[in-house]
Amino acid sequence: MAHDRDEALGERAQHLLRILIESYIRDGQPVGSRALSRESGLQLSSATVRNVMADLEELGFVASPHTSAGRVPTDKGYRFFVDTLLQLRPLDEAASAELRRQVEASRDHPTDLIATVSQLLSSATQLAGVVTLPRTRQASITQMEFVALSENRVLVVLVFNDREVQNRIIQLERHYSPDELKRASNFLNEQFRGRTLREVRQEILRQLSEAHAHMNQIMLEAIAVAQQVFESGAEGRLEYVIKGETNLMGMAELTGMEKLRRLFEAFNEKRDFLHLLDQSLKAEGVQIFIGHESGYQILDDCSVVTAPYADGESVVGVLGVIGPTRMAYERVIPIVEMTAKLLGAALNSEMTANESGGERRSGAAEPAAVLPEAAAQLEDIERLQQALAESEERAKSHWEQYLRAVAELDNVRKRAQRDIEAANRYGLEKFAAELLPVKDSLELAVQNAGRAHASSLREGQEATLQLLSRALEKLGVKVIDPLGEPFDPERHEAMMTRESGTAEPNSVLEVVQLGYELNGRLLRPARVIVAREPARA
Repeated sequence: MAHDRDEALGERAQHLLRILIESYIRDGQPVGSRALSRESGLQLSSATVRNVMADLEELGFVASPHTSAGRVPTDKGYRFFVDTLLQLRPLDEAASAELRRQVEASRDHPTDLIATVSQLLSSATQLAGVVTLPRTRQASITQMEFVALSENRVLVVLVFNDREVQNRIIQLERHYSPDELKRASNFLNEQFRGRTLREVRQEILRQLSEAHAHMNQIMLEAIAVAQQVFESGAEGRLEYVIKGETNLMGMAELTGMEKLRRLFEAFNEKRDFLHLLDQSLKAEGVQIFIGHESGYQILDDCSVVTAPYADGESVVGVLGVIGPTRMAYERVIPIVEMTAKLLGAALNSEMTANESGGERRSGAAEPAAVLPEAAAQLEDIERLQQALAESEERAKSHWEQYLRAVAELDNVRKRAQRDIEAANRYGLEKFAAELLPVKDSLELAVQNAGRAHASSLREGQEATLQLLSRALEKLGVKVIDPLGEPFDPERHEAMMTRESGTAEPNSVLEVVQLGYELNGRLLRPARVIVAREPARA
């Protein structure tokens, strides 16, 4: 039944919903009926707008965060807005040209290209940008080399399609000498050169399942090493580069310390995001996950906008942005879509250039083996990696200190708010205490009204008025009595003008009702009659 009502959402309700969401995205504040009536451009009363908002709230498109605080869009409201009401804002020529220039500047360096695009997405949207590393397309193995490291570890150098090099470090159960590793690489190169990773894995599993009686020691050791190299799950695993996470720290929806900590931990652990990005990799076009739609609680207040990118033949990766549900979708979506096209074009151009170079080198010799001297350099790299890990640990500690400082600042803000509320309560208590004698005097006057003489009643009323005046003076309330003063439209309200032969023109001839101010702020203007020159005969 509710679904039927969604489809039947009238044009007026859709228009008001669109204005509400655009206003909330722009200002970040709940939108009231009066403001919505004013911004809608429709000749509708606030009461009519409230009725429409009540219907939308019942349907689940909007919600009221606090009583009388206006309304905000829900995930369902954002979804209807994105699917039905959104008017995309295409990138202008200057912005498109700048994106293209920066992508093409990194085109010849694939690793830098991915980081550059992630940073571009972050800078262009002021959100967090994410780009997955491109998957290798049915790569066939050209060569394998092994280099012994310390503590039974071995560096594996894999060459794919004569041009792409991957390095992996594996942990073996025992130490292998350089000669043993050389014999293993020779055997594996002979067995698996020209095959894909999937084919290699299948062949290794087949050989492991067969009787080992006909295998010599070299073959057994080579297969054991290969099993470590090509363990299940190594192929096709998504990795991503994320930039601009700190942009999210300024978003009102994500400023809680615990929420930020969990979100940044999720960025580091990657598991949930990789699953979400993998869904986008298998889809067509721009995908938008709003709040709860992601299926991950940590993203309940976030939206993820993604688009796959291709290398000319097939999809090899996905990119996108992560931000609050209150993001400028009309601007973010075109940026993500354009960037995906530019990245795909850059990769296709780089791949074409490499293939052309490969044709020119078709008669070249096979890639040279890794020199044993490289082991020492790799040890240096490992030490640098260890230093980097320690630096990351220190950075994590500093980040936790920062989050604690943010939490303390939030506590200070809450304490200040409590102090303000307490001060307000004290002010009200003081005001009430000052007015109690006035109430007592009025009650006494009422009780004696029937038996009091007119003069006594007047004296009682005058005494009550004096009590009230003193109470207001103690609170800092000052009387505005502008008789004879020049008319001031900031502090006076003109009821009428009257001819006067004695008073200055445009001066206050008579005070109809006194005005009041508190600490320099106008409480009520004085209502006055303003003098004007007599008409000439």
